[in-house]
Parts: sequence; structure tokens; C-alpha cells
Amino acid sequence: MKRVLEAMMTRVTVAHSLPGRVRVRVPAIAHVPESTPVDEYTAAIIAAVRGVRAARVSRETATLVIEYDASVRESQIVNLVQSITDLLVTNAERFVSLDPVAQKRLGERVRRFLAETELDPACEVVLPDEVWHET
Repeated sequence: MKRVLEAMMTRVTVAHSLPGRVRVRVPAIAHVPESTPVDEYTAAIIAAVRGVRAARVSRETATLVIEYDASVRESQIVNLVQSITDLLVTNAERFVSLDPVAQKRLGERVRRFLAETELDPACEVVLPDEVWHET
């Protein structure tokens, strides 16, 4: 039952789209504690990916609005958001257990990793262990 609920909470669906812009629903966003800056980190992580111009998160509507280049397909963006959502939910306890300063540093390491690796939006996002540890 837990897996079914988790799958429902992390399932990404398209709410609205225009060429180069898509709004996706991510129910899990609405259930993140207010003290966790999920909107800031998620937007920065997604915006760091090649082909994405901007990303905004709304806790109130549990959606992300993503603007992207014409060279990227909408399905790639949806797959990217799904992959990042799965990654964040899978590691939520690990992230929330950190103090706010450590959360901010981890968020920056994740964003930097994604920006430096120039991920294709169609790929699955996997963080290497060194991203989780400060050097």
C-alpha cells in the first residue's frame, strides 16, 4: 500500500502546455514541510539541465512551470521532472535530516553536478555518492 501511495504522490502529469513551456503537476510538492526549501532547490536543479531556460515551482498548486528550448521535446521535460521527483522523494529523509545550512549546500552540489554533466533531458537522473558528501 505504501508503494502505491508513493507512486501516486510522485506521478508527474501535464496540466497545460504550449510550445516551449509546460506546467506539470507533482502532488508530492504539496506534502513537503514548509521548512524545506523544495521549491528553490527543485527549480534550480531543473533549470541547470541543458535545454531548460527557466523553472518555477508553486507549492500552492503543486506544479512546476518549465520553459525550454525548441530543440527539446515536451516528453523529455516530463521524463526529466519525473526522474528528479523520484530522486528527491527517494532521498527525502536523508535531505530533511540535514540542518538548513547543510540542505542549502547539498542543493548547490546537486545543481552544480547537473549543470556540469550537461544531462540530456531524456535521461534518468542518478546522483553519484560524492554529491551527498561534502568535500
